[in-house]
Amino acid sequence: MAAIILLMVTPLLSMRLLAEERRNRTLTLLISSPVSMTDIVIGKFLGLMVFFLGVISLVVALSISLRLGGALDYGLLLSNTIGLFLLTACFSALGLYISSLTAQPVIAAIGSLGVLLGLWVINLAASEPDGWLHYISLLKHFEQFNQGLIDTLSIAYFILFIVTFLVLTIRRLDGERLHG
Repeated sequence: MAAIILLMVTPLLSMRLLAEERRNRTLTLLISSPVSMTDIVIGKFLGLMVFFLGVISLVVALSISLRLGGALDYGLLLSNTIGLFLLTACFSALGLYISSLTAQPVIAAIGSLGVLLGLWVINLAASEPDGWLHYISLLKHFEQFNQGLIDTLSIAYFILFIVTFLVLTIRRLDGERLHG
C-alpha cells in the first residue's frame, strides 16, 4: 500500500525540482555556476531521496512497533524496505526528468503522475509471468521484494531505470546549457 501512496505523492514533491527553477528564471544562474550538471542533478535527486528515506523509516518504525503485539519477520521487513526505497528512487528519477522538461510545476506533476499511472496500468496488464510486459513493470519487480525475495534482476532493473532517467535529465540540462 505504501508503494501506491508514494506513486501518488512523488509527482507532487518532484514537480518543483527543476520546473520551479525554470519558472523563476533561476535555472540560468544554476546552469552557469561552476558546478557540473551531474552534481546539480544528483544533488536534487539525493535531496528528494533523503526526504523519502525519512518517510520510509517512519513506515519501518510503524512495522517494528507492531512487534509488541505479535511476531515480526525481519527478513521480509528488510526486503520490503529495500524494495520500497528502490521503487521510490525510480519514481523520483522519473519525476526529476519530467520536471526538467517544463517550466510549469503543475504540468510536471501531471506529466509525472500520468507516466507513473501508465506504468501502473502496465502492471495490471502484465498477467502472464513470461510476457514482455512483466519485465518492464515497476510494480511487478517490487512484488518480488514484497514477497521477501531480493532478486538481482529486479535490483538491476531498478538501478538501470534510475540511472537512465538521471542521465536523461543531465543530458537535457547540458543541452540547455549549450544552446542557451
